[in-house]
Amino acid sequence: MGNTLAGVLILLFSIWAVRTARQKQFQQHQRWALRLFLVCNVTWFFRVGMFLWILLTGGAGVDFETFTGPFVTFWAYGQFIIPLLLAELYFQGLKNIKPSTQYVISGVLLGVTLLMLIGILVVTVGAWIPRVVG
Repeated sequence: MGNTLAGVLILLFSIWAVRTARQKQFQQHQRWALRLFLVCNVTWFFRVGMFLWILLTGGAGVDFETFTGPFVTFWAYGQFIIPLLLAELYFQGLKNIKPSTQYVISGVLLGVTLLMLIGILVVTVGAWIPRVVG
């Protein structure tokens, strides 16, 4: 269901990105295009997030034989909801002129970026390199 919903969002976000571009609402177009980019990459977010979760928790909430469990169910939706929420946080940071708020938002985004970097390194070493070299 998570991937199906992501597919529906891809269609909707592409329509809105094109519509706002045609209406010359370029700031809104840029936001819809970023949302579209994020939902088009859900399988990458799924893999990176899953490997990060396994590294951090040892795979809590994941049944590796059936690839089911609470975390798998959560991440089926989290793979696009969390990036979209972070994009909205970024958009709020652009609008907010209060420096303290911008620092907090920047700190959250930096923290998530570092977690993503760790996830990318783990999936690279744990899955991608062995398949390429192996």
